Amino acid sequence: MKPGMHTLRRAATAGLLAAGLCLVTGSSAAATGPWEDASRLLETAAAFVRARLGDDGDVSVRLGRLDRRLRLRRCDGRLQAFWPHGRRPRTGHASVGVRCLGGVRWKIYLPVRIRRYAQVVVAARALPAGHVLSAADLKRTRLEVDGLRSYHREPRRLDGMVLRRALAAGQPVEAVHVSPPVLVRRGQRIVVEARAGGLAVRAAGVALADGRKGDTIRVRNLRSKRVVQAVVTGRGRVEVVL
Repeated sequence: MKPGMHTLRRAATAGLLAAGLCLVTGSSAAATGPWEDASRLLETAAAFVRARLGDDGDVSVRLGRLDRRLRLRRCDGRLQAFWPHGRRPRTGHASVGVRCLGGVRWKIYLPVRIRRYAQVVVAARALPAGHVLSAADLKRTRLEVDGLRSYHREPRRLDGMVLRRALAAGQPVEAVHVSPPVLVRRGQRIVVEARAGGLAVRAAGVALADGRKGDTIRVRNLRSKRVVQAVVTGRGRVEVVL
């Protein structure tokens, strides 16, 4: 590992953040004398971040480099790391502070880059808009998820869903990309089921609108000619609750 760089790694890999150092010192920091070991500062910051992100799952953190020109009087007390704004950042670019609690008073801020990863469902090949998804169309891969508005973890949850737009091979399948399939088409002959208590009666009907599962649509009973509101429950099936 190169001098001046400490890597805190959770999971497999991490991106590189090569940033500068924001430094705040007291007047004593400019005095002559033994200097604080940069590795102690980085270890203190790393241990702090590791402890506070330990329950966040697949996370990688990279601390920035210390300026080689940095000169701080050796801390004669305890080094304490802290979040500058008092709140733990979730992802993205942030900073972690380290201060000396001894007679020599100073504090510095180290840049840090936090990335979250997850097993994400992606298109196994290029898929056109309107395509009905199946298991063969999808696979799981480890991706950084900070830039995704939404994503799916299990391919089976997308089985039968319809693509609203085309996807490239390897592209994550987000919630906005899919919609439930149309189970009932306007003009289609369907099964109308009416329930009352523990009794169920089935009759033939015609859908007067398209519907996805859970949609309420108008249907016409072919025997009575009555038009009623019914909930789509499956392919070619609706239910009227009496």
